[in-house]
Amino acid sequence: MKAKIAAYDEKQKKRLRFALQNWGIDTAGEMKREVAAVKAVDQGVMEASITCTMVEQIGTILRIIVFCPMEYAVIVEFGRQPGGKPPPIIPIIAWAVRHGIINHLPVNVSQDMFPKEWAASAAILRHMNHGTGSSGKQKPMDPIILDFLKARLIARKIAEQGIAGRHPFTIAWERKAATFKRDISAMVQ
Repeated sequence: MKAKIAAYDEKQKKRLRFALQNWGIDTAGEMKREVAAVKAVDQGVMEASITCTMVEQIGTILRIIVFCPMEYAVIVEFGRQPGGKPPPIIPIIAWAVRHGIINHLPVNVSQDMFPKEWAASAAILRHMNHGTGSSGKQKPMDPIILDFLKARLIARKIAEQGIAGRHPFTIAWERKAATFKRDISAMVQ
């Protein structure tokens, strides 16, 4: 948000900086509340990371930036189109463990921890995609391979069907932007 300050004296500029900083903090809080309202919270990391910069003066302009540094905030905001590249599997495994979908892998797993099982799950998925497989009696699948396969199938479904955006940042921003002039004027006076 930018505000022209050339016509202000030093006392007014100080109040304007303070008002703009408070407005930015309040906007970040509004975004956090909206992320929770649209149920875009797993561990709360994205919600907790929403913040704003300090007010800075660039020439005759004051500027503050309200932002979320998490990479996946863009996905929460705008979603994913169907038919795209599958999302990374390791974060899906962590999510699935926390939600009880996967039971035999640790939350902080890496593909290097179980290289044979990781490769086997990829091979099974390839065979599923091509419609090939064994016939007759099959022995039970190793639980680690099954957990990797579940995560791969979740990733594939996301890639095929996409994810709808929830727009918490836009919703909160529009709500706060509508009151910007009134909020800043009230604090500067």
